Amino acid sequence: TPRLLCIAALRGPSSKARTMIVQVKTLEGRLFKVEAAPEASIKAVKDIIETSQPELKAAMMKLIHSGKVLKDDETLADKGVTEQSFLVCMVTKPKRARPAPAPAPAPGARAWAS
Repeated sequence: TPRLLCIAALRGPSSKARTMIVQVKTLEGRLFKVEAAPEASIKAVKDIIETSQPELKAAMMKLIHSGKVLKDDETLADKGVTEQSFLVCMVTKPKRARPAPAPAPAPGARAWAS
C-alpha cells in the first residue's frame, strides 16, 4: 500500500510535530493510506495524494469526511480527522467546452428557401 510522508515544509526543521496515517477511499473502491500532520491543510493532503497516486489530480479532487466536502484552507484537525477516520476522494472530470449556441434570428427576420 503506497504511503507518502508529509513534506517537512509543513513543519519547522526542529519541530517534533506528530503525523498520522489516514485511509483514503476513492469512489471506484480503491483504498490507500497517506501520512500527514493533523495541522496539514486539505490542499496539502490533496498534493500528497496526487504525489502518491498521479492519476488523481489535486486540482480536480474533492475530499469528503463524514459527509462534508472539505475546503482547501481547512486542516485535518479543524475537521476532526483522526487516524481512525477515512476520507473519500472524489475526482471530478474536466468540463468540456460547450459549442456556442447558434445566434437567434433577429425579430422579424425570415428564412427563404431557394
